[in-house]
Amino acid sequence: MPRLTKCLFLPRNASDFANSFLMRGTSKKERLKRKEVLNRNRSDPKLERASRRMKLRVPLPTVKEDWKEEHGLVHLQRTGHHFNIFSDVYKQMFHPLGFMGVAYETNQIRHGNIVHPEKTLNEPVVSLPSSSVERNGYWTLVMSNPDGHLTDSNFELLHWMIGNIPAGEGIQSGDTLTPYLPPIPPQGTGVHRIIFSLFQHKETLSFESLKRTGSWLDERSFSTHQLLSSHPTLSPFTFCFFQTIWDQSVQKTYHNTLGMAEPVYGVEKTDTPRQSKMKLVKETRSQYYRDLIATCQTQPPQALQQQQQ
Repeated sequence: MPRLTKCLFLPRNASDFANSFLMRGTSKKERLKRKEVLNRNRSDPKLERASRRMKLRVPLPTVKEDWKEEHGLVHLQRTGHHFNIFSDVYKQMFHPLGFMGVAYETNQIRHGNIVHPEKTLNEPVVSLPSSSVERNGYWTLVMSNPDGHLTDSNFELLHWMIGNIPAGEGIQSGDTLTPYLPPIPPQGTGVHRIIFSLFQHKETLSFESLKRTGSWLDERSFSTHQLLSSHPTLSPFTFCFFQTIWDQSVQKTYHNTLGMAEPVYGVEKTDTPRQSKMKLVKETRSQYYRDLIATCQTQPPQALQQQQQ
C-alpha cells in the first residue's frame, strides 16, 4: 500500500497500530519499505503540524483501491462468515474473486449496510466485474432473501434473477428469469439480509425450471444450494448484501404488487426480572390486605383487640 503510506502520518504512539495492521500479510521487503516510509513521515515537521491541526488530507479513493487490492476480498469473506451468509445461503465456504457494484440511486450496497425498503422499490444499477472471466464466459445474478420465506425457513425468497449475461456486457443483455420484486420484510420479523450473488460459467445454461413470470410468493421459493447442485458448472464468484427492516412501503408492495394482505407478526411481550419482582410484591401486598379485611369482617372488634394484646 505505498500510495497510502506516502501520504500517511502516524505519531510515535501509533507504531503498534502500524506494525499490526498496515504491515500485516505482506512480504518482508514490503514491510521494510513501509516502515521506512512511516519513519520518514514521523520526522517530517510539516506532516506533523498538518496532522496535529487536523488539516492532513488523505485521498480516500486511493485508500479504497489499495484496500481492494490487498485486504478487500479477505474482509468480504470474513463479513460473509460473520453474517452466516455462507452457511445459510451457499452451504459452503468460498473465496470471493472480485467485487460487484450494486446501487439504488444514491444508496450504494456494500457489505451489510442498512437500506430501507422505500429506497429499493426500483431495480438497482448493477456493475459487473470487467475481468477474471473469459471472453466467451457468462454471468448469472441472483438476488435472494434467506430470512424472508413465510412458510419454510429452509428456503429463500427469490427477488430477482438474471441468467446467461455475456461477459463484458450489462445485465440487460441477459435473460430475466425472475422479474424484480422489492424487499418485503414483514412487520415484526426484524432485520432481513438481502444477498446479491454473482456466479460465473463458461457456457450458456438452461434455467427453464427457474423461470417465474408471476408475482405470487409461492412461485418464489428458492435455494441457492440447490441451484449450485443442479448446475455443477456454475461457480460462485462474489457477493454483496444489505440489511433491511419493515417500513410503510412494504404494505403498498403487498397490496399493489402481490395483491395480498400484508402479514404482520407479533412478538409476545415478556416481563423483565425487575417487572416480575414488582408484580410479585404487589400481589403479595394485595393478598395481605385482602386477608386482613376478611378477618375484620368475620370477627368482632373485641376479639381483634384480644388477639392484638
